[in-house]
Amino acid sequence: MKKAIFLIGSTVLSSLAYAGDDPVNCRSETHNVSVYGGYVASCTTSSGTDIRQYVTPSTTSFIRLHSHGQSCTTSLRYYGKQTVTSTQCDYTPKANLTLRALHDGTAYEAALRVSGSGSDRDGSIVSEKFWLNGAYKGSSISPIKVRTATRFTVKYEVTDNSGYTDSQTKTIWVNPQSDPCREGVSSC
Repeated sequence: MKKAIFLIGSTVLSSLAYAGDDPVNCRSETHNVSVYGGYVASCTTSSGTDIRQYVTPSTTSFIRLHSHGQSCTTSLRYYGKQTVTSTQCDYTPKANLTLRALHDGTAYEAALRVSGSGSDRDGSIVSEKFWLNGAYKGSSISPIKVRTATRFTVKYEVTDNSGYTDSQTKTIWVNPQSDPCREGVSSC
């Protein structure tokens, strides 16, 4: 689904910063739309009360009028044509990377757990890729066990069905010695 922004009498320029979920490839289209209203409309509620209100011209051909806790719906007369510029944009996907250090209750072993999720407001994610310390690892990374303090840098990249990409890179230290529940230190 493409997002449409409707403006009367002006044009929107798109942002070119791609930080995920950003508008890209925006294009303007000008066309005429029917406009209704521009006069005092009236209707009668179910209890017989007449409601009269000025209705600003809009593209809506029906309106609900409200007065003193009562309301009724009326159709609006045709006002004319209005030139409207609409901007259609594609959107880049959004990558979300999570790194967690997991401890086993000792000072001997810990693990790195990597998870990624991608979203795309106007389509779908068709590809996920991971890199660990610069080496490509495919579409996922299994938990990695470590026995000594190790620094990991993980990059996660998603591609949407329009070919746009977004990535996120994070670094984490995984240290078995930093386990707050290791034997002899505390009980958890």
